[in-house]
Amino acid sequence: MNILIVEDDEIIAENLNQILVSIGYTNLMTAFEKEAAISLLNSNSYDLALLDINLKDKNEGLDIACFISENYRIPIVFITATTDKIIIDKAVSFKPVGYITKPFKESDIYSQMKIVENTVITTSPSKLKILHKNYTAYIDFSEIRYLK
Repeated sequence: MNILIVEDDEIIAENLNQILVSIGYTNLMTAFEKEAAISLLNSNSYDLALLDINLKDKNEGLDIACFISENYRIPIVFITATTDKIIIDKAVSFKPVGYITKPFKESDIYSQMKIVENTVITTSPSKLKILHKNYTAYIDFSEIRYLK
């Protein structure tokens, strides 16, 4: 599974990376700011995005979620310390597949990843994933009339 991590705190990003590697996820890319995240999204294919909402004290994680929802079909898990109900409501509007609050423990990450893996990633056998240049599309098998 290719995972994009967007976290502006390098210590938290490294901790998250170490946890993910320890539970078996090794295809990880990390961005520390919005522009780097968008660049990575446009140049690689991802199966999951783990997004901090507050990047450098701005809600740029929500901007990245908006970019993902408009351009890609990548499941999102927010990992954040924010408790502001307005911000949480905005985050929920992007239909994330998970929401982890900081500080997190390895068990929080493990359980969320297993839920994502078993409900989002592996339960999509009715969809065909097509990669074309920097774009990922998912097409329902029922919509395919001819394939050559």
